[in-house]
Amino acid sequence: MPGWFDDLLMVPLGIALAVRLVPPALMAEFRRAAEARGGRPRARAAAVVIVVLWLVLAGLLARALWPQNP
Repeated sequence: MPGWFDDLLMVPLGIALAVRLVPPALMAEFRRAAEARGGRPRARAAAVVIVVLWLVLAGLLARALWPQNP
Protein backbone atom coordinates (compact mmCIF):
# COMPACT_ATOMS: atom_id res chain seq x y z
CA MET A 1 0.00 0.00 0.00
CA PRO A 2 2.76 2.56 0.66
CA GLY A 3 3.89 2.22 -2.97
CA TRP A 4 0.51 3.46 -4.16
CA PHE A 5 0.95 6.80 -2.44
CA ASP A 6 4.29 7.20 -4.17
CA ASP A 7 2.64 6.47 -7.53
CA LEU A 8 -0.17 8.91 -6.80
CA LEU A 9 2.42 11.61 -6.32
CA MET A 10 5.18 10.72 -8.79
CA VAL A 11 3.12 9.89 -11.88
CA PRO A 12 1.19 13.20 -12.04
CA LEU A 13 4.38 15.14 -11.31
CA GLY A 14 6.23 13.25 -14.04
CA ILE A 15 3.47 13.94 -16.55
CA ALA A 16 3.42 17.62 -15.62
CA LEU A 17 7.19 17.81 -16.02
CA ALA A 18 7.08 16.09 -19.41
CA VAL A 19 4.41 18.51 -20.64
CA ARG A 20 6.46 21.50 -19.46
CA LEU A 21 9.59 20.22 -21.21
CA VAL A 22 7.89 20.05 -24.62
CA PRO A 23 8.34 23.37 -26.45
CA PRO A 24 5.05 25.30 -26.82
CA ALA A 25 5.21 25.37 -30.63
CA LEU A 26 5.67 21.61 -30.76
CA MET A 27 2.87 21.05 -28.23
CA ALA A 28 0.55 23.21 -30.36
CA GLU A 29 1.45 21.11 -33.42
CA PHE A 30 0.71 17.89 -31.50
CA ARG A 31 -2.63 19.26 -30.32
CA ARG A 32 -3.62 20.27 -33.85
CA ALA A 33 -2.69 16.81 -35.14
CA ALA A 34 -4.69 15.15 -32.36
CA GLU A 35 -7.70 17.35 -33.06
CA ALA A 36 -7.50 16.56 -36.78
CA ARG A 37 -7.68 12.83 -36.05
CA GLY A 38 -11.06 13.26 -34.45
CA GLY A 39 -12.47 11.92 -31.22
CA ARG A 40 -11.41 9.07 -29.06
CA PRO A 41 -9.81 6.05 -30.69
CA ARG A 42 -12.12 3.10 -31.19
CA ALA A 43 -11.02 -0.49 -31.16
CA ARG A 44 -14.27 -2.40 -30.94
CA ALA A 45 -12.66 -5.71 -31.90
CA ALA A 46 -10.16 -5.40 -29.07
CA ALA A 47 -12.96 -4.53 -26.64
CA VAL A 48 -14.92 -7.61 -27.71
CA VAL A 49 -11.86 -9.85 -27.24
CA ILE A 50 -11.23 -8.45 -23.76
CA VAL A 51 -14.87 -8.87 -22.71
CA VAL A 52 -14.93 -12.45 -23.99
CA LEU A 53 -11.70 -13.25 -22.15
CA TRP A 54 -13.11 -11.84 -18.90
CA LEU A 55 -16.31 -13.86 -19.30
CA VAL A 56 -14.37 -17.07 -19.98
CA LEU A 57 -12.15 -16.46 -16.96
CA ALA A 58 -15.17 -15.70 -14.77
CA GLY A 59 -16.83 -18.91 -15.96
CA LEU A 60 -13.72 -20.98 -15.24
CA LEU A 61 -13.40 -19.43 -11.79
CA ALA A 62 -17.07 -20.03 -11.01
CA ARG A 63 -16.77 -23.65 -12.15
CA ALA A 64 -13.66 -24.19 -10.04
CA LEU A 65 -15.23 -22.67 -6.93
CA TRP A 66 -18.73 -24.06 -7.32
CA PRO A 67 -19.34 -27.09 -5.06
CA GLN A 68 -19.56 -30.33 -7.03
CA ASN A 69 -22.35 -32.85 -6.38
CA PRO A 70 -21.00 -36.30 -5.42
